[in-house]
Amino acid sequence: MAAAANAKALLPVPGPNRATRRAAATAAAATDAPPTPISLPSASEDASNSPPLSSAATSTHVSAAPLSHISSGQDSEDDEAEADEQEFDEDGGYEEEEGGSIDESEATVKAFGLGDGESDTMDLEAFLADPQAVAALRSKMMVALASQHKRAFPEAGEAIDAALSAADPMAGWGSEEAEEEEEEGVDGEFEEGEFDEEWEEGEEGEFAAAFAVDDDGMEDEAAFGEPQAPARAAAAVTAAAVAAAPAKPAPVQAAKPAVVAAPSKPATSRTRHPGRSEPAVVVLKADKARLFQTGSPMVFSGAIDNIIGRPPPVAGESVILADRSERVLAWGVFNPTSMFQVRIMQMRSEFESPGASDCYMDMPALIAKRIGEAVQLRRLLGLPSAATNVYRLLNSEGDGLSGIIADVLGDTVVVQSSAAWVERYSTEVVLALRHSTGLSHVVWRASEELLREEGITTHTQFAPQLDFLREQGVQFRDVWRSSQQGQSHAEGDSSTDESSSSGDGSSSGGSEEGSGGRVAVKEAGLDFLADPEGQKTGFYADQRDSRAFIAGVSRGRSVLDLCCYSGGFALSAAAGGASRAVGVDSSAGAIHLATANAAANGLSATASFQRADVSDYMKQAVADLRSAAAAASAAQSDTAGSSSSSSSGGGAHAKSSPAVAGSPVQWDIVVLDPPKLAPTKASLPRARMKYVRLNTMAMQLVAPGGLLMTCSCSGAMTQSNTFLEVLQEAAKQAGRSITVIRTAGPGPDHVLNPAYGEGSYLTNITLRVL
Repeated sequence: MAAAANAKALLPVPGPNRATRRAAATAAAATDAPPTPISLPSASEDASNSPPLSSAATSTHVSAAPLSHISSGQDSEDDEAEADEQEFDEDGGYEEEEGGSIDESEATVKAFGLGDGESDTMDLEAFLADPQAVAALRSKMMVALASQHKRAFPEAGEAIDAALSAADPMAGWGSEEAEEEEEEGVDGEFEEGEFDEEWEEGEEGEFAAAFAVDDDGMEDEAAFGEPQAPARAAAAVTAAAVAAAPAKPAPVQAAKPAVVAAPSKPATSRTRHPGRSEPAVVVLKADKARLFQTGSPMVFSGAIDNIIGRPPPVAGESVILADRSERVLAWGVFNPTSMFQVRIMQMRSEFESPGASDCYMDMPALIAKRIGEAVQLRRLLGLPSAATNVYRLLNSEGDGLSGIIADVLGDTVVVQSSAAWVERYSTEVVLALRHSTGLSHVVWRASEELLREEGITTHTQFAPQLDFLREQGVQFRDVWRSSQQGQSHAEGDSSTDESSSSGDGSSSGGSEEGSGGRVAVKEAGLDFLADPEGQKTGFYADQRDSRAFIAGVSRGRSVLDLCCYSGGFALSAAAGGASRAVGVDSSAGAIHLATANAAANGLSATASFQRADVSDYMKQAVADLRSAAAAASAAQSDTAGSSSSSSSGGGAHAKSSPAVAGSPVQWDIVVLDPPKLAPTKASLPRARMKYVRLNTMAMQLVAPGGLLMTCSCSGAMTQSNTFLEVLQEAAKQAGRSITVIRTAGPGPDHVLNPAYGEGSYLTNITLRVL
């Protein structure tokens, strides 16, 4: 019985269907002996006996057929409700709700084909009085169950046949013909999977009554008499099957590109709840499935109809996504707290394709696959290279791993985590990054605000296995900080204060950069110091192509870089031959970083940086421009009067205005890259007014015929496609006319999922201002 119990811990124990149980109960009742119930493991024992789930063990092919094979707590409840609709009458029949009845003898005949061949009726009393007929019925029932066990344990087929042959002189029932008959269904009653339903409470006693099996797995001889072999063998079939069945080998993983040796697996796997034998199924509402057939990676709670599975799935657990007919659409990770209740990891079209099924419902394997593919794509784009070693490696939904961003900064990978599943699998993520890139320095940046929305309240809730990572040669730093702290135009930025339109987005004038060690990076041949604990992930790789554009148009021109952070645009302009480049930012740490970068590249004579609130800086510059214009106008009037007096022999020449003779108040090129002003759609109307005011002032600082490169990193603004309208309104208020010469977004390493428009966040427009 121990072997049988272990088998139940591994797979659902097949049970007879309702018609079989009724016929068996009738036959057992004729012996006039009280049945002895079978002792079965409880649900808690099942969970404790279940082996740990490994990543290999969870790789299973799932067809697009309805999920009838997936058991849940609802199955037994449905059977209970069906049984409650029936009432047992005194004549031995079951009174149906609709008034029909099922006679026990008729059910028995239909179930086992015991009629005379001309009808489906028989004399039940005569049948029960015939010991050989009763024995034949018991034998046939036992063989039917044995056949089900043989399908569950195909490797143990010979052991099951041997058990039947040794114990039952009527073992001819176990022949191939009998098996074929049973597989096809006797008189159409036994369909495949009919024995796979979960046993209802108390049914194990009913089953024991049918076979008269005692606690030792042996038949009660007093109850049944001879022949006893069929019932005795029934209790031994499962044990024989489990004992003979060899362990199934783990599927072979496809080889992945590696820079270093493949890492060992961490101590545990968290793909599925340890108390669940089958994955939970998230069923969509009838009108929502179409949204995900085109590849949308996010399932909001409003799209979910119900969840099949007990206990309910927890944050980070893998689940199956199905439509109302329970046809598989995809699988993903679940979070009951998040607005994104399911983040889809693989669509059905992917995991059914050759070579991709190894990752089905296996998060560690999928993480390794996705990161390996991301590395190969960046290499195709020429990243890294001798001139550039700072770039986006993982771009959330664009790389098929929603909730994670990873940037490579030289010899360091900076990970930005914003989803519960990322925290849950942090160890696996770090190992896959180490394996695919060969980089051993990892900085883990968890976004406090976004993770709180995911139900994560402390960075130790899913702590990585630090000792294990150290054994793998990983140098790991964990940074748990507010998404508002130290960020500029980043996906995680949430600043909405116009006065904070500086590189770090802080209204207080900015904060010092992180105290962690800075790392050296290269972009387009320029050397930069990046701070992995500073703004965003430490460097704005998304503007790389736009910085290259500025470098190409700056020769001999003056350039003003507003919200400069580490000086990327100003230094690119200086390297491109600009006559002068000035960067402005409210963060003291950013100004120190930019100044150090200028010195490292020998550009200090051309590029300089000053700390100031960008909005205040532009207001003062516009005021100076107006004062200079007024002074120039007055000087011109004075000059005209002096010329008239001089021609009549009086007066002296006037001096030119100091404002005109000093540093320029208008620039050939202005770059405006403020922080996120519209973190949500609800904040967009107010943000539009801020964008108009900022761009109005910026246009007034551009010399006629000069260029304005202006940016919005607000996803709400970019996705509304109204940024150009904002610029037209700004031009109207500034009294200038504009033409568009370039529109851009992030570089190609920031890949996007076309089915998820919310991934678009950055708009970069270059205007000629007349």
